Amino acid sequence: MASLVEKMALIGQASWHGLEEVMPEGATLDQWRAIAGLSHAVNKTPIVFVDDVGVVHVSDDRFALYRNDTKKLLSVVAKGYKVHQPDDILNFFDTLIRDNGFTMETAGSLAGGKRIWALAKSGNAFTIGTNDVVKQYLLLATSYDGSLATTGKHTSTRVVCNNTMEVALNSGEPAVKVYHSSDFDATKIKIDLGLMEDEWEKFRESAGIMHRIQLTPTQAARWYAELLLERELTDEEVVAEAEGNRVLKDLMQVYTSGRGAEPTLWGIVNGITAMADHVRGRGADTRLNSAWFGQGATLKGKAWDKAMNRVRDTITIA
Repeated sequence: MASLVEKMALIGQASWHGLEEVMPEGATLDQWRAIAGLSHAVNKTPIVFVDDVGVVHVSDDRFALYRNDTKKLLSVVAKGYKVHQPDDILNFFDTLIRDNGFTMETAGSLAGGKRIWALAKSGNAFTIGTNDVVKQYLLLATSYDGSLATTGKHTSTRVVCNNTMEVALNSGEPAVKVYHSSDFDATKIKIDLGLMEDEWEKFRESAGIMHRIQLTPTQAARWYAELLLERELTDEEVVAEAEGNRVLKDLMQVYTSGRGAEPTLWGIVNGITAMADHVRGRGADTRLNSAWFGQGATLKGKAWDKAMNRVRDTITIA
């Protein structure tokens, strides 16, 4: 299978998947644009076709998206499709870098430019326990093949195991989406993402509560099994799943013996993300795609929502 990652730039230490080119400290946005493969534009043009008798027709409702550098066709879209350019994605971070202390961390292109992203670090961080450092990042991505709305989401990195976790700041939603029927509005996205100190503080408080909620191995197995099957289980069903469900076995292995493992609700959520980001999938770039946009991201979002329900119950009881 051809690699999904076309180009990727990253600052500092190489990532867990090793698919990037490491950037120099203090690199400009123009340097990021060039190294990350985001210096092109995506053009939209009417579809032209020749019928069975040789007459040329121009479609009035179907348009082709193509790269202006390679001329590669990316997809066919409807007339009302709004192109959110690579420049829109990268320039989104310009004021955050200049005025809000963000620093670029990674950016790149997947599947020949059909998906692109940029990720920046905010400078916010806190420690769970004695050595679990959680840092706040902001991811912005879009697609040109109909597979993804322009999506902004908060992520966090656990330094102890280099794990990534999708977090639901701001009313429990895992992401802010701008569909391609609308123009790209950087200001609105920033507002909708809740780039405010109180939102990060809410996440810090929730993570702290999760760290204090202890779980036995039996409780952890039930938590994972009910997450995967999306229903409550009897004790007998939990035992059966623990014995026969390969995904559940892998989750319990990561939860109990992965780097930075702890027998708490915080540990169980991070077991999900470690599995989605580093264990499951056929290759490094496949896992990257799934962790941010696909099944891995969906599972992490469900895990976070389930954990937050327990946090809210704990606060109510207290």
